[in-house]
Amino acid sequence: MTVKSDWIEEILARSSTVSPESPIETELAERLIEVCQEQRKSSNESLGLYYAAAFDLLVATQYYAALSHTGWLYCPATEPRLFFHYTNCCPKCVLKEDFHFHASNKPFSGKIGTATSRLLLLFLQSLLKSENRDEEVLKGSEPVDAIIINRRTKKVLFAEIKASPLLTPAISAKAQRLTEEIEGEMVEKEHSPVEKIYCKLRANITIEGDIDLAERELRHFFKHVKRVNNLSELPKDLDIPITCIKSNTRKSSPLAFICSTPKYPLKQLAMQLSFIQEIWMSGNTAAGHNLSDVPWCIEIAQEKQNATLIVPFMTSAEILSYSDDIPDKDSVTVLAQELSGRKPKAGVGIRRAIKRANTSTPHVHGLHKYKAKFFPRMIRSLMICALDSLPTNKNEPPTVLDPFVGSGTALAEAALLNIPSKGIDIDILSCCISQAKIELLRDISPSRLRKTLAEFETFLEPLFSQSKKNLNEYKFPAWIAQKFERWDAPNEQESYEKEISGIVHAISKVKDKALRDVLEMCLSDALSRKFNIRMMGTGVGRFALEIGKTSISSIFQANLRKILRVSGACQAVLDAYNVKLAKSEVVCNSATNLPLPDNSVSMIITSPPYLPASSGRENYLIGKSISITALGLMTPEQINKTEELSVGSMKVNGALDWSDLPEKVRELYDWLFADELRNIKANPTYMYYRLLKDALLESYRVLMNGGLAIYVIGKESVFYKFSTREVLYRVECDKIFQELAVACGFQIEEQVNVELDKKNRNARPRSLDSYFEAVFLLRKPSNASEATDSKKSMPKLQAVTANEIAA
Repeated sequence: MTVKSDWIEEILARSSTVSPESPIETELAERLIEVCQEQRKSSNESLGLYYAAAFDLLVATQYYAALSHTGWLYCPATEPRLFFHYTNCCPKCVLKEDFHFHASNKPFSGKIGTATSRLLLLFLQSLLKSENRDEEVLKGSEPVDAIIINRRTKKVLFAEIKASPLLTPAISAKAQRLTEEIEGEMVEKEHSPVEKIYCKLRANITIEGDIDLAERELRHFFKHVKRVNNLSELPKDLDIPITCIKSNTRKSSPLAFICSTPKYPLKQLAMQLSFIQEIWMSGNTAAGHNLSDVPWCIEIAQEKQNATLIVPFMTSAEILSYSDDIPDKDSVTVLAQELSGRKPKAGVGIRRAIKRANTSTPHVHGLHKYKAKFFPRMIRSLMICALDSLPTNKNEPPTVLDPFVGSGTALAEAALLNIPSKGIDIDILSCCISQAKIELLRDISPSRLRKTLAEFETFLEPLFSQSKKNLNEYKFPAWIAQKFERWDAPNEQESYEKEISGIVHAISKVKDKALRDVLEMCLSDALSRKFNIRMMGTGVGRFALEIGKTSISSIFQANLRKILRVSGACQAVLDAYNVKLAKSEVVCNSATNLPLPDNSVSMIITSPPYLPASSGRENYLIGKSISITALGLMTPEQINKTEELSVGSMKVNGALDWSDLPEKVRELYDWLFADELRNIKANPTYMYYRLLKDALLESYRVLMNGGLAIYVIGKESVFYKFSTREVLYRVECDKIFQELAVACGFQIEEQVNVELDKKNRNARPRSLDSYFEAVFLLRKPSNASEATDSKKSMPKLQAVTANEIAA
C-alpha cells in the first residue's frame, strides 16, 4: 500500500478556523472556564468534571435558542409549572422519585451533532487561550473532525468528535392550575404535554361524510380536536414551516385538524389513522418517541424552524399502490420526503401518485372489480374506534367476523391491524376473491411473483394460437350464449371461449397454489371488465350484456403488471411499519346459518346486500356467472340453486308470516303488490327482510356478551317514475333495520350516516339526489341470554373453506 508523504499537509489545507455563530458564544465559553477555575480553588473535585458541566451549560444555550412554543409539559404539583424538558420525564417529579414518562423535546439529532461539535471546538479554543498555550484549534473535514496544531513545534493532533451534553437543565415557568371537563364535571388536569399536532387530511377526500368520519376517528385518538378551514385559522403558536402546511394539501375546506393531548402513542397513531395524510409536530418529536430510525418519520429544518413529519400507514399504502414504479424498501422514505416538500429525484412516480384523485382502494383491495365494496378507510376506522370496547376470551385478542364478506375488505384490514378474522359468504367467487387478497397480502413477495410470472408467460404465449386443438374448451352459460345467438355472432363467441380456455389452461400449470389463486382472480377481474352484465327491468331476470373493446388478454396482462406493483407496495409498507399480520379465514356458507359456536366472536362488521326491490342488482350470481363457470367454481345449475338461497335475490321464495316483522315492511309489501309494474318484487322483498332478520339473529348468537356488531346498509330506497323523476315511494331502510335489530336483542349504540361518492351521476333518473349509507353500531348486552325471538332459517349449507373450494 502506498501512502502519500504529504497527506498531513492535504488535511491541514482542507481545515478551517473555528468561528462562533454569535460573539456571545465565545464570551460565555470564556466566562464558564473562568468560573470553573475559580471554583476548583475551593474544592477537591476534578477540574475536568467542572469543565464537563460547563460544556453542558454551553450546549444548553443551543437548545434554548431552538425553543418552540409547543412541546411544553404541564406538571400539576403543589405549585403548577410548565416545563420545556429535555429528558423523557417530568423533571420536577423525578427529583421526588416520582416518575412520569413524557417524550423529551430536543433539537434534531443531526443538529445536536453539528452544534456540539462546533461548541466543543470553541470551548477547547477558549480553554487553551486561558492557559496561554500555543496550540491552535481548527475544524477538520472528512476523515478528520478536529485538528489541534502547534505550529512552533510542528506537532499536530487529529481527532474524531463524539460529543453530546450529559445533562441539559429544563426551562421552567409558573402556570395556572389547569382543569378539564370529564363527563360533565370539571376535574384537575394531570400531567400532559401542551402541544399542538397538525393532522392534514388526505388530499383526495371529496365528500363531507369522509370528513365527518375523519373527525370522529381523531376524537378517538385525541382529547381536543378542531377543524382548520383555511390558513388564516392556523394558531399563531403552531411552530411548523408554512411550506410544509401548504404542500400537497386539499383544495377545499377543511384542510386539516389541530389536535392536542393524544390518548395513544404516536406510533399507534401512525399505524391506525385512516383519513390523515400527514401528522406534523414542531421540534424533534421523533427522538422522544423512539421514532428516529423509522422511514415514515422524518425531521425537517426549514425557515429557521424545526418540525417532524409522520406519514400514516394508510397514506403510504394508498399512494405507493399507484406509483408508476414497483415500490421497494426505500419507497416509504421517498414518499415521506415528497410529502415534506423535499422532492427527491427518485420520487417522480410517487409524486404523480400523490396527485391522483382516485387512490382510496389501496394495495390488495384493487385486485378485483366488485360492486358496492366497502371503503377500506371507513372499515378500518370503524374497527379501530371500537377495539377498546370489545370483549375477548381470556387473554386472547379480539376476533372479527364478516358474515357477508363480499370482496374481503374487512378481512384484509383486520389482518393489517393484527386482529384475527373470519369471513363468510354464500357467493363462492366472493370467497375466492377474499382468499386471494389475503394470500397476496401475506404470502407473495415481489421476487416470488416475478419468478412465477416469468414462468407463466412461457405457458401463456402459445395458447392463443388457433392451431392449439387439445384444450378443454370453455363454454359460456346458456343465458350468455343466447345473447350471441340472438346477435348471430357464433364466431365472436367461439373466439372469446377459446381465449378464456387458453388462460385457464396456462394458470392450471402454475404449481404455487397461492399464486394460482391470485392469477385466477386476475382473470376473473378481466372477465368482469370485459363482459358487463347489467340487470334490467323490474326483476324479471332480463339483463344486458355489454362487451368492452379491449381484449381479455390485454386486460389480464395489465392485471399481472398491477399485482407486481401491489405486491411491491405491500412488502414495502409491511416492512417499513413492521406490521404483524393476524390470521384470516374464509368460509363459503350463509350468514343466516353461521358455522360458529355461540358467543365466539368479539366483533362483527359487515354490509348485507341492499333491498332487492330497488337496487337493480337482484341476481348477484348471474352477474358473475362468466367468472364462476370459467374458473370451474360452480356449474350453471349450481348458480341457479345458490341464487335461490341468497339474501336479496329475486329467486328466493317463502310463505308469508308478518308476526315478527316491522309494520313498515308490510306497508312496502302492500304497495309493491298493488303496483302492476312492481308486484313481481313484493314476495322477494318480504323474504329479504325475513332473511335479514335471520342474519341478525345469527350475529347476535355468535357475538360475545358485550360485543359489537357494525352493519352498513343503504339508508333509503326510492321508487320513482322513470320519465318524470317523480318520487312514488320512499323506503326508510334505516328505520326498518333499527326495528329488526332491537327485536333481535341488540342495543342501538350509534347510527352514523355516510354520504356516498357517486362516480356516475347519469346512472339513474334521480342521479342528482344524495345517497347515504347508514352505519349501525349494535351492542349485545353484557348480561345477554339467548334471543327470545324465534328464527325461521333457510336450509342449512355445508361449511366449505375457500381452500377446499379451489381444490
